[in-house]
Amino acid sequence: MLERENAIKLCKNGAPGDDGIHHSILKNLTKNAKIELLKLFNKSWQTGTSPDTWNEAVIIPLLKPNKPKNDPASYRPISLTSTFTN
Repeated sequence: MLERENAIKLCKNGAPGDDGIHHSILKNLTKNAKIELLKLFNKSWQTGTSPDTWNEAVIIPLLKPNKPKNDPASYRPISLTSTFTN
């Protein structure tokens, strides 16, 4: 539980991935919800499996400053992943 708490403290409140879960939600879970989340993580590590959505990302192209919009090289991609994989 301590390791999970420390990991969440280090998270920045960035944009959520496709699951829509913000880090602030995880930071404000009840004690019982934290225990259930820890069980989920432990089961994932023990079985070597995870939900498919944890392995997916939403890719968003951001236009670089002062670059032409019609040139694909003018964009840099950012990926929004599940909060649980960050």
